[in-house]
Amino acid sequence: MPRPAVSYLVFFFAYAIANNSTLRQLAILGSTFEIFAFLFDEGGPERAEIVPVSYELLFIVINSYYALRAYIAEQPVELADVERRVYEACFQPTGLSPRQFVKLLERAEWHVSVDGELLCEQGAPVKDVFVPLSGNFSIVTAERGRVALIGLYNLVGEVSLLENLQSAGGSFHKRAIASMLAEPGSTYVRWPQRAFYELMQEDADFAGAMQLMISKALSRKLLALWETDEPADARARAAGGGEPLARAGALAATARRDEREGGK
Repeated sequence: MPRPAVSYLVFFFAYAIANNSTLRQLAILGSTFEIFAFLFDEGGPERAEIVPVSYELLFIVINSYYALRAYIAEQPVELADVERRVYEACFQPTGLSPRQFVKLLERAEWHVSVDGELLCEQGAPVKDVFVPLSGNFSIVTAERGRVALIGLYNLVGEVSLLENLQSAGGSFHKRAIASMLAEPGSTYVRWPQRAFYELMQEDADFAGAMQLMISKALSRKLLALWETDEPADARARAAGGGEPLARAGALAATARRDEREGGK
């Protein structure tokens, strides 16, 4: 039998909404309308077909389970002020839920650089990601000395993390194209790349959020390179993007200059 028009409308809104909890609730409502249609549109429950009704009941049970999971995941959790700032600046924009962030916090390493600290060394494998919390952090190369300062509450090393997560068993560690220095008194939080890999294997939602986070980070870096002419490739390398982002940065700068020259 044809579906009732109201169920079509409900399912349309369900799949047009990005919020997972609301999507599931509307899907349950749509299935409920269809069950009533199957039971009462053709002469009452005694004439209803058991297969479509059973299917809709199963659909309701499954969506109820995932709606409950989504509701629990969206509930607020207690975070310290610095933890909340890290979450809101680096992870919330990607869709990572507070409870997923709590799992990540369990593997976080909090540090204070007393006498200054070398966080990663040029030419050495990169095995961690960092979020500077306070103080000064510099990008230094052997060829040019200090080439950039790193802003606070930015995730550093996400491009190397992407390559690691895409490698077999999370075994690849890209070599740093510059050193990162934390000056005395600086504070930061560090995560081993392995922590992200293991959580991605355990939680598919976490895996999706991580991929989205890395994609957005790359987009922001490319936008910054587009708006700055020189030195595009050096800025890309300092940002941790390596050869692919460096080439993209150089192309972005060239296109930007061509655009301005064409408008003269």
